[in-house]
Amino acid sequence: MAIDDEAPARPLPRFVPTLTEVVVSTPAPAPAPAAEDLSPAMPPAPHLPPAALPVPHAPAAAAPAPRTEPPDLVEALLARLGPELERQIAEAVGRVLHEQMLGFNGRVRKAVADVVHDAMASALLHHGAGTDVGENPVKWPSDT
Repeated sequence: MAIDDEAPARPLPRFVPTLTEVVVSTPAPAPAPAAEDLSPAMPPAPHLPPAALPVPHAPAAAAPAPRTEPPDLVEALLARLGPELERQIAEAVGRVLHEQMLGFNGRVRKAVADVVHDAMASALLHHGAGTDVGENPVKWPSDT
């Protein structure tokens, strides 16, 4: 693995609110009773890209009412799915951690290489400051 290997950065989804943005849901306006009104329900916003335009909401009455399950059925379902669900969650977490560690490994190697490079450059600079360029280097006892 090369020193500069990093996990590829995923592009962030467009038009997703962040934790610092406040999202206020407003009720959909009631449809106009006049049939001859052919104007669109939402006027186009020329300053926004098409993907950022608001999507009209379906009426709340069209959504089915949530069913309430008996507690025994829920417990039986969880007991049956529990071990497999635990295994799938563990695999998913393991995959994500592995991807993160691949990127982390590359960054750590690069940081260590930078520190070693800086230390070597500093040592060579300080060691070579007292010698003349035309002189032979000093022989150390370990050089023999």
